Amino acid sequence: SISLWNTDSLTNVQYQINSEAALTWHQARKSCQQQKAELLSITELHEQTYLTGLTRTLSSALWFGLNSLNFNSGWQWVGGAPFRYLNWVPGKVKYWENWECDRKLGYICKRGNATLESFIIP
Repeated sequence: SISLWNTDSLTNVQYQINSEAALTWHQARKSCQQQKAELLSITELHEQTYLTGLTRTLSSALWFGLNSLNFNSGWQWVGGAPFRYLNWVPGKVKYWENWECDRKLGYICKRGNATLESFIIP
């Protein structure tokens, strides 16, 4: 069953939390793309905070779009978002972790782009 989309009213970006799914990273990315979306990229603190609110009750790990598939260029977001925001703490829940991409997990899709230029925090 496909999950509903959550819309951030500040940025109009939509997020879909698929916590019950069990897909590899590539399968998860394809599922997002089939919905005219992409695996989640997180580009600034507001976005991280919003997503923490959406996922704080979940205990399972979820795929998102950070990857090192291109070994020559290091870590990259799918879709080409700039890699400037980091929330990386090894082994801690609620933070980012590096897992083999053939693990089967839930995942988060994103539609639209949140950029710092697109909204102003009062």
